[in-house]
Amino acid sequence: MNLSPLSGMRAADLLLTTTADNTANADTPDYRAEQVDLATAPDGGVSASVSRADAPGVDLIEQMTNLSVASAVYTANARVLRAAMDNERTLLDVLA
Repeated sequence: MNLSPLSGMRAADLLLTTTADNTANADTPDYRAEQVDLATAPDGGVSASVSRADAPGVDLIEQMTNLSVASAVYTANARVLRAAMDNERTLLDVLA
């Protein structure tokens, strides 16, 4: 089974975590917001890493957008994983 949806779910979780950190530190002086950088992994999945913004400050509108994006990415990848599992189960039933 292709497990690349799991990497997408992990990336969404990382985005949610960094969004929570940024929101919690919005009023912290000189806090530089974290951002999640995504790249295509060699195996077809997603690799995610965290970096800091160049300038201090947190854009709360951007953080609320990140919440929506993280939720959509997680849900989409969970559905892909579920469909793959269902297909494998169906194949095993046919072969049995």
